[in-house]
Formats: sequence, structure tokens, C-alpha cells
Amino acid sequence: SKNLTLFSSDINTDGGKLINSQSELIGFRPLLKLKLDEDLNLLLQRLARLTVKLKIKYTSPHRPEKFNVTQTACYKSCPRFGTGLITFCFNQGGKEGYIKIATDSMNVFDETEAIKTECILNYDDYDSEIIVLNDCTFINKKNEPGITELMFSFVDEYIDCYSDIRNLRQVIDKLSETFYSNIIYMVSHPQGLPKHVSIGIITNEEPASSGTDSTLPFNSKYYEDGVIPGIRGAPIYQSGHKVRYNNGMGYKTDHNVFLTADFASKNIFWQKLIEEVD
Repeated sequence: SKNLTLFSSDINTDGGKLINSQSELIGFRPLLKLKLDEDLNLLLQRLARLTVKLKIKYTSPHRPEKFNVTQTACYKSCPRFGTGLITFCFNQGGKEGYIKIATDSMNVFDETEAIKTECILNYDDYDSEIIVLNDCTFINKKNEPGITELMFSFVDEYIDCYSDIRNLRQVIDKLSETFYSNIIYMVSHPQGLPKHVSIGIITNEEPASSGTDSTLPFNSKYYEDGVIPGIRGAPIYQSGHKVRYNNGMGYKTDHNVFLTADFASKNIFWQKLIEEVD
């Protein structure tokens, strides 16, 4: 996109702060705000804590041949991967409860695919101690086209994401109220790999409007371009204003700034993403 500056550099953490270990950028605008703003750093860490990898091991016979809007072929291979976001957590007695995952409907098309879907938590790097959940219930969110909600029950695992969800909402609200930023970011599992952070900067001259009719969790939109396996379903954010859904062609602000699959392919790998940041 001519209106998007992309960055491709390794990110390491030092004392909970972001350090840009490479100065080479794709584009022309330095990433100073990301390196200096503690709230944005905090948001990325909290967002990553709630990002999960989905592994789908069955293809429904009712899955369409093509996506409705883009008319590109639907994935039918098994296993295939996607990204989801934890939006709700209920924990009873420490080791029993459920979590709800929001993802794109083309990741898990119907109930027959849901019962053959795994949710992998904490896959931050190749040595992570992951948690795998496979007791899945399909919830079709008819009021939000293109979005599927999955409920994963657990009995023997300790999962408590309630404070993470609350903390993510708080830092997003704070950033939306305090400053405008043209930084756009996304956490995903491209090709089923450990968590990646994709970062870009909108370079259009006028800031986009803050108005939106979005009803999705955390003022987010779910990345729906089907070019890169694994990133489908990842939420995408922009501090300062909300990003609107664009029917499978990517995302656009009020000034029609499109974020295509190229946004996710130029990604920043964040090692040891999950840290206690409360």
C-alpha cells in the first residue's frame, strides 16, 4: 500500500521496554513513538497474552469454495491454522471453567469443524510451555457477520485470563483518550508459528476520523485476508481511532487506507512476549 510504511526488524525486551535491535526500515519514518511510549508497549504485551493459535483438523462439507467478497479459494487443507483472541474467561475452583475465543468465520466455518479444533495458548516461542484445549463449542455470532465465537472448556488446566482482558480494555481506553497515533499493529500466528507482531505506520496526510459504529471487542477488527495461512482471525488495532471492517479486502480508515496481506508478511518477531506487566 502506498499509504502504509512497514517495518521489518527484530524486537527484544529489556526490563519490559521495547528495544529496536535493527535500524533498517522499510519506509522512511522512524518508529520513535513505539520505542518511547510505555502505554503502547504495555498494550502490545497485554494483547499478546490473549492471542491464541487455532489448529483446525477437519473440513466441513458445507464450507464454500470461495470467500463471498474476495472470491478467493477457501482453505480446505488439514490441519490448517488460524489466530484468535480470548474475549471472556470463566474460572471456577481454580482448575475448571471455559474461555471464549473470537476469530474469523472462515477459520472455523461450522460446528463440525469446531469439534475438531484445538486452541493453543502461550505459544510465544518454540520452547514455550503451551496449553492445548480441544473441548470446543461453536457459537455463530449472527449479529457480527464474518466473526465466529468458540468456547473451550477446561478441567485440569489453570487458566485465569479475566485480569488480562480487563487490563487490555483499560490500556486501550487510555490510549484512545490521551493521544492520536498512526501506528497500526497486530499479533498473529503466521503459518502456525510462534506469536508475531506486525507493525505499520499510516502515512496519509490527514488523520482519520475517530467515529465508528464498531461493536467488536476492544475496538478491534479481525484480519481477514486469506493470503498468509495462520493470520486469519487476528485482531488489528490503531491507537487514537478505530479501524473499520472492509468486507474481507483488508481494513480501511475513514480515508480508505487499506491494509493488505503485505502488512502481516512484514512482521516483527517478539521473543519472550508474555511477561507480567500489571
